[in-house]
Amino acid sequence: MNTYNHRSKKAITGHQHRNARAMNRLSTTTILGVVSFSLWCCNSLPPMQTNVTGIADQPWDQEQVEILLATEGADINATDKQGLTPLMFAAQAGNEELGKKLLEKGADIKATDKQGLTPLMFAAQAGTKKLIEEMLATEGADINATNKHGNTPLMFAASTGTKELIEKMLAKGANINATDKQGWTMLTWAVHGHNTEALELFLAKGVDIHAKDKEDKTLLMHAVQRNNVEAVKLLLQKITDTKQIQEALRWAKAKENKVGVECEILESLEAKQKGEVRVLITPITPITPITPITP
Repeated sequence: MNTYNHRSKKAITGHQHRNARAMNRLSTTTILGVVSFSLWCCNSLPPMQTNVTGIADQPWDQEQVEILLATEGADINATDKQGLTPLMFAAQAGNEELGKKLLEKGADIKATDKQGLTPLMFAAQAGTKKLIEEMLATEGADINATNKHGNTPLMFAASTGTKELIEKMLAKGANINATDKQGWTMLTWAVHGHNTEALELFLAKGVDIHAKDKEDKTLLMHAVQRNNVEAVKLLLQKITDTKQIQEALRWAKAKENKVGVECEILESLEAKQKGEVRVLITPITPITPITPITP
């Protein structure tokens, strides 16, 4: 028999070869490895990065994942050294299709990594509305779960999410008045994320604009600290407490050379303070009687 012809008859296609290699690696490969590696190869997730926010859907190695999902003994809830599961990787990469597939196959929606982060928190941080809806429809999902720092899924959404996403989470029972272990409110998270849309929404829904955190910082001070010009201007329209404004201005001037406070922020604070002072000290001018017109 011709050796070449024999080999030709026994040859397998590239597609079959990849399947065969994947099957041979099952004893040492978990779904976690394939998911994270395939997302990385598609530039959807840097290797071992665990703080990705707002990445849109990306192509992924569906064939490899399907092979592993259909294989007896494959661990869909395997974890890496940080405690991340395949569902967490998919959620933080913003990959809604893959996340949905993992949920359908029984991925643990209640899993937490070593920091206490849940899949729903990763999804909220990435702003994946459809995946969040899938997660909330899954038995055991807790929209008000907290991690080790007291952060809830809504807090992550407040920082990076859209108004539509936040309203969807509120409709599902997310606690708008929750505070984390630092004493940060939803407003604080929105300010730190430069999420003006979320800030306006929470203000409209009555979240306390005057609340202070555990370090006695006001929301206005946080806005100054983050050089968030839009937030400072928005808050100054609503804050009438002169003391808060004066404190924020003193803090801004004291920290100016260290954090590089924007000139526009200082100007806004100074203008607001001067406006308050004028209202308080401007004397009332007596009304001069009108002299009657002589015919």
